[in-house]
Amino acid sequence: MRAALHAIWLRGLRTPAHWRYGVGIVAALVPSLLRIAMNPYWDFRFPYVFYFPATLFAALFSGLGPAWVGIGICVVLTAVWILPPIGSLDVSNPIDLVGLAAFIVADGVIAWIGASYRDLIEQGARQNAELAMRERALERAADEAAAANRAKDNFLAVLGHELRTPLATIIAGLRVLYQLGGPDERARHTREAIERQANHLSRMVDDLLDMKKIVTGVVGLKRQPCDLADAVAGFLATFNGAGQFKQHTLSVDTEPVWVNGDAMRLQQIMSNLLGNAVKYTPAGGSIHVSVKREGTDAVLRVRDTGIGISPELARRMFELFVQGETGMRSGLGVGLAIVRRLVELHGGTVGALSDGAGKGSTFTVRLLCVPAPSA
Repeated sequence: MRAALHAIWLRGLRTPAHWRYGVGIVAALVPSLLRIAMNPYWDFRFPYVFYFPATLFAALFSGLGPAWVGIGICVVLTAVWILPPIGSLDVSNPIDLVGLAAFIVADGVIAWIGASYRDLIEQGARQNAELAMRERALERAADEAAAANRAKDNFLAVLGHELRTPLATIIAGLRVLYQLGGPDERARHTREAIERQANHLSRMVDDLLDMKKIVTGVVGLKRQPCDLADAVAGFLATFNGAGQFKQHTLSVDTEPVWVNGDAMRLQQIMSNLLGNAVKYTPAGGSIHVSVKREGTDAVLRVRDTGIGISPELARRMFELFVQGETGMRSGLGVGLAIVRRLVELHGGTVGALSDGAGKGSTFTVRLLCVPAPSA
């Protein structure tokens, strides 16, 4: 029924005004003539029986104005050809006059209801059209944003590949210079500065390429049972041997905990977390690394006494290109995003806690434990 009413309204909406008034007149003439044709059978009984549906149709299709025109036609034809005396506008019976007045009121109410419903349908259709336009606009905006994001990722990937070759050449040349040596102290300091910056740039390029692979789902894990404590200890030995902790105090507390993981990617997680701790912990601060079993989880924690994390930053800490305090920024801000994605690929979770600025921070990685392999 609702669909039929909507279809009537929709057809009327597309019809010019003069046609709508024509429909209103025809809608009144047809039931009036039909009722006049029934005079030999019904006499003066049921004078208004066919008018109400016709008025409702006229109001829905044409609107309130044409419906009232139709009501007027029905009143005139009823007074002349149905109510006594036939052939005259004068209605002699007071009861017929009251009935005619009641018909005008009732049919007017029906016309008003039909026209109001027509307005509601029109308003709903207009809102649906606006909503559809907004949805299309949102879809276009989402498509454009996705295209821009893909273009950005492709640009970063191309940039990373293009930078890798000259960086490799620079680092290789530095190794040659180290082998040749030289008595000049300034030359040695210059070589060391160039090496530090080249290595830093190389790490940024590697982060860019890793992020591209991770975002596009290209990274595949080579998972096998491994002791998380051994993986962490091996990485710490390398990290400490490179002099990364020469300005900080490192403490370690681990116990054997087995996980099903990719050892290389686990070390990358550790590298990014420790690099972050070293970067944001002033000289003289301490860094504590622990690996423990808690229930069914293997838990890796990296706690530092650094600058801490504000509540606002903590909520976005693991998003792409988010970095800490302005004065401490270096790199691209993708290291923690890589950590989160790699942990998620392992089926785990990662989180950060801090009591506020200047109170240090704790990063916690949770992975599912697996039984230790039999000897």
